[in-house]
Amino acid sequence: THIIRGKDLMDSTRKQKLLYDHMGWEYPETLYWGRVSIHGSGSFSTSEIRRGVENKMYSGWDDPRIPTLRSMRRKGFDPAALRNFWVDMGVTQKDVAVAMESIEASNAASIDSTSRRISLISNPVNISIQGEIPCEIILQFHPDNPKAGTRKVSLASETVTIEEEDLSDSFRLKELANVESTKGVFEIGSTERDDDRPIVHWLSPDSSVTCELIMANGSDLSVLSCLVEDADLEIGEVVQLERKGFARVEDWSQNSRRLLWLHR
Repeated sequence: THIIRGKDLMDSTRKQKLLYDHMGWEYPETLYWGRVSIHGSGSFSTSEIRRGVENKMYSGWDDPRIPTLRSMRRKGFDPAALRNFWVDMGVTQKDVAVAMESIEASNAASIDSTSRRISLISNPVNISIQGEIPCEIILQFHPDNPKAGTRKVSLASETVTIEEEDLSDSFRLKELANVESTKGVFEIGSTERDDDRPIVHWLSPDSSVTCELIMANGSDLSVLSCLVEDADLEIGEVVQLERKGFARVEDWSQNSRRLLWLHR
């Protein structure tokens, strides 16, 4: 009863109507839409992607480097967020350009309330801290969603791991305490957040493990060796990496831990 097609096929409609009229058939109602260009997703064609898959340049139609729905599903995009984005934008005959960042922002808004928070460090440095520090603390997986649960973090070694770029003379360990450095000695200060010093995420060597973080950047696919919380994660789960962005759990076992980068 209906034909839904791009407006670039209007000429095909005219040709088909001639045939339908000649045969005495009723031509279906035809609806057109304009071209939608998504900036920031790379320049690909279906034929190029197919050749890349056949030549093993890509691992498949869900390779993180290519802009396909299978790839987006593998990386952890929420189908409802994508559907709502396009419904809100509407379908018209006008050509429009959409930034990939806009789609990612819509997805982030959709998954933020359900994504558990964990810390991941890609360039680690260990520091010994002095002062009154508990042997163990309990942290929430989500600051606004108690149903997400909690996890225990051991601090028995009185050592924490932070990003090397976060190392300074004064900072706050997120959800723990302020830290001051004097002549290379790091001391615990107030547990209350009472100033505007930078807040850094951290790990405990007693409660962290190594993992791979897979990141697609254009035609490149990088695999970073990182440290991450030894949390009980589920394969397929989307988590938020503190101060970094979202990632999907591809593998999580004693022998292999692998995360796939989604977006900020």
